[in-house]
Amino acid sequence: MKMKKLPSAGHSYGEYSWLIMLDVIICLAFINLIMVFYYGLHALLITVVSVLSCIIFESAACFVMKGKNTIPDLSAVVTGMILAAICPASAPLWLPAVGGAFAIIICKIPFGGRGNNIFNPAAAAWLFMSLSFPTVMSVYPDPVVFSYDGGAALASASPLSDVALGITPNISSFELAFGRFPGPMGATPIVVLAACALYLIIRRTAPLSTMLSMLAASGAIAVIFPRLGSRLDSAVFELSLGCIVFAAIFMATDPVTSPKTTAGRILFGIGCGVITMLFRYFGSTLYEGAPAAILIMNCLSKALDEFVSDFNIDWVKGILKRKAGAAENAES
Repeated sequence: MKMKKLPSAGHSYGEYSWLIMLDVIICLAFINLIMVFYYGLHALLITVVSVLSCIIFESAACFVMKGKNTIPDLSAVVTGMILAAICPASAPLWLPAVGGAFAIIICKIPFGGRGNNIFNPAAAAWLFMSLSFPTVMSVYPDPVVFSYDGGAALASASPLSDVALGITPNISSFELAFGRFPGPMGATPIVVLAACALYLIIRRTAPLSTMLSMLAASGAIAVIFPRLGSRLDSAVFELSLGCIVFAAIFMATDPVTSPKTTAGRILFGIGCGVITMLFRYFGSTLYEGAPAAILIMNCLSKALDEFVSDFNIDWVKGILKRKAGAAENAES
């Protein structure tokens, strides 16, 4: 098998899966630099602990179950880096370790490990941390460039909580674009995330259809049912605050737990976007609904592909039947 024959958007988890993961790691490493720039060495320590935890737990699980060592495929590294990015800069170092343990031991290994998991491990661990440690996961320090301790800055709730109250956040366009406001460490710099998305799309590592459909569905709901006075402000802040863009790029596009067909990916993304907004609007204990939305749609991933395939077959059969009928009428 030659590298040039890899399927587009990385929806093949075989011999060259580590190349897919490497592209994602490159993007997450760049995001990590921004995290360190804004929050200092504590952000780096969170990433190191998170990645090492995922690697250690996966290595231990492979050893205990006498399975093949899956560390070289780099998926554990990706999971650890994603978990670090959605943590607050003030998070204690035990938090990503607990999240890594849950992701690997509960959500990945029991399903057969690499390439067999039903749920995205990072999304599942994110939801687990949010529900188990809501106070820790919902308080964010202000970005302080080159600080040592990310928890030393003034802490506050995410501006997304203001949106939930109908209050327009006092954040400039520059701050919104570059993530200069309290929030998850790696999920706030929209310009950087957009560059990462472009890189992954160009590299054919992640499908544009999933990202775009998820964000379009979320934006459409924000415009149709605005929580702020201006429909434009509602769409901009709903998409820019929280982790919805980050989740659309790095979790919804997971090659293992998302659909393989283009139409299936579009439906998957729409479902993720709609459910995310439903949780944001009506989820009193989970104002960031992206992880729950992705996990729900993970359950429907294969069903969406089957539905699309059956629909296409029936559609083609209908066309052929009509053409055959037209030919018979012409002959008669």
